[in-house]
Amino acid sequence: MGQRSKYRIVSVLGQGGMGSVYRAEHLDLGRACALKLLKAGLIRNQQARKRFKREMRNQARLSHPNLVKVFDSGEQDGTAWFAMELVEGSTLARRMEALGRMSLSEALWVARELIEVLAYVHGCRLVHRDLKPSNVMLTDEGVLKLMDFGLALGEEQTRVTEENATVGTLLYCPPEIFEIGQESDHRSDLYQWGLVVWECLAGGPLVKGRTLSDIVASIRQIDAPSLRALRPDVPPALDGLLADCIRHSRADRLPRADQVRARLRPILSKIAASPGRLIPSGEDAPSFAAEEAAPVDGPRKSPEARRQGTRLALLAGVLAVAVALLAWTRGGAPKAPPRITGLTVGADRCTVWGTSSAGTRLFYELVSRGRPVGSSFLRPDGQGRFSFDLRGLEDGRTYRITVGQRGGASARRQA
Repeated sequence: MGQRSKYRIVSVLGQGGMGSVYRAEHLDLGRACALKLLKAGLIRNQQARKRFKREMRNQARLSHPNLVKVFDSGEQDGTAWFAMELVEGSTLARRMEALGRMSLSEALWVARELIEVLAYVHGCRLVHRDLKPSNVMLTDEGVLKLMDFGLALGEEQTRVTEENATVGTLLYCPPEIFEIGQESDHRSDLYQWGLVVWECLAGGPLVKGRTLSDIVASIRQIDAPSLRALRPDVPPALDGLLADCIRHSRADRLPRADQVRARLRPILSKIAASPGRLIPSGEDAPSFAAEEAAPVDGPRKSPEARRQGTRLALLAGVLAVAVALLAWTRGGAPKAPPRITGLTVGADRCTVWGTSSAGTRLFYELVSRGRPVGSSFLRPDGQGRFSFDLRGLEDGRTYRITVGQRGGASARRQA
């Protein structure tokens, strides 16, 4: 543990090119926060110190629900630091790695939240310049936060610097970064917005390449791409909006975030946006936000027939889980995966019970029509037994139950 001014450092949260971010505690207030320190090797680098303070001041003057608040700063032993709101959650990059491509409603939620905060940032005469999945935080409360203003510049200072480009950032760099005499502006951020939303829908980045030259060549070849070959469910209006942001020439892109937002709104009016699947901080297993069930199609059945249909569907779900768990075990997962050993269907609830390793934290997910409609965490008792109730099930509708242990990839295979 280290001591830094009024703060006690608890643990490392992340490392960047300019600084390190720590979980810390304000000693007088007992308040948890994130503390960012300039790296020790850059203490005597005046350019680095200037950039670090510029990041701090740019972020401190912003106030928006989708941004992290800066509330304190200082310097000790020659090291500059600033304190920020502590955000518990996972990055969009980690969510994509664990769970794969998003549903249309989930991707639209990311698109909406990001364009709202970009419109605010641009209105404050700032360009973020480093919008990518690893700089987007999804909190445990289902709030999107745009992070890391280390490359952000005011309009009057906007310029391109070679030292700011890293391999991790290159996949999301607009073409103008590589052109002599061209500078980043709001349209550069909108290009990156398009790339991030594209990745949410496609399940992988648009830009390809393992080497610097391959990545740059890929960026230079991309111009107004279409996503509908990969995702036929993407509305033409959304496909066209992304294409108009991911244009090679800045002159051909939409110039302002409010214009992107205006074109996104009619799409959102037809498709409900939802944060959907999130990964809790400190956990490897995903949790799933409940979504409102869609109306039941077809003629209504008798009460007994509906109860029988629900009962059979749940039993089919148990068999599906058993097959998934068998495949998971053969793939090298824990030797004692959870087992569903029975269920009862009553007038107002379905009770599921089973066994697993004692003390192992589990999660369950309820899926209907390919959509998660409920989920939660649970923990077996001392004998490894667990049970939970499912309420609000619609008669005549098919449900699938999944119970899993910690591990994002295995949970995705079961879903």
